[in-house]
Amino acid sequence: MNLSPSKPAPHPSYHDLRSVIRQLHESTEAHQIALHRALHDQLGGLIVSAAMDLSAAVRTLGASGLVDFRLARAQSSMVAAIDLERELSEDLRPSLLDNIGLFAALRWYVRHGCPHSSVVCSEHFPGEEMSLSSVAVTTLYRIGQESLALAFNEPDLKSVDLDVSVDNSVLQLSVAHEHQGGESVDPFDATPGLTHSLLERTRSMAGEMLICRTPTGTALVHRFKLELLK
Repeated sequence: MNLSPSKPAPHPSYHDLRSVIRQLHESTEAHQIALHRALHDQLGGLIVSAAMDLSAAVRTLGASGLVDFRLARAQSSMVAAIDLERELSEDLRPSLLDNIGLFAALRWYVRHGCPHSSVVCSEHFPGEEMSLSSVAVTTLYRIGQESLALAFNEPDLKSVDLDVSVDNSVLQLSVAHEHQGGESVDPFDATPGLTHSLLERTRSMAGEMLICRTPTGTALVHRFKLELLK
């Protein structure tokens, strides 16, 4: 069979790459929501049901000795399984995000994710939750989550601060960190994939991301027109 030469495949354009990143974000978010629901609604329900049956069996049997010890240990394992299921479910998508709002979920993530007792973590938010679209709430949470994750992974960390503010119809989300010593790393050099992904999340909401550096730290600043988030 004779095959005629064909033209080489064109290199993807910058627009094509941005489109792929957005599709990956959307696919990942859909997968996380589905997994969150499976953990919370299905697996969580099965574990709680089994724990209730086990508790009833313990009360009914009135066992003693080795059997009693093993039943008590099984109960303890069930409680640990329920706690683990809730933790995994919250890591995938905090229930606060859907039940209360963006600021409550970000506040939980800061307090849950602050990894070292020596690191000073702080957060600042407007006085009340804001009425934003569900897409905006999810995207802003992921932007805050990923910005904080980048900060928490920094070496010799001294402090991390999350600040969300609204001024002149512009919503600004800033994550700043300080080191014990000097700042020597540019996030685009240290973690290019994660940083470019974060930049694209911001652009997907027609926002801009700025990197502000000081001698001892860095701030990732994300700005959005509030009217586009509603």
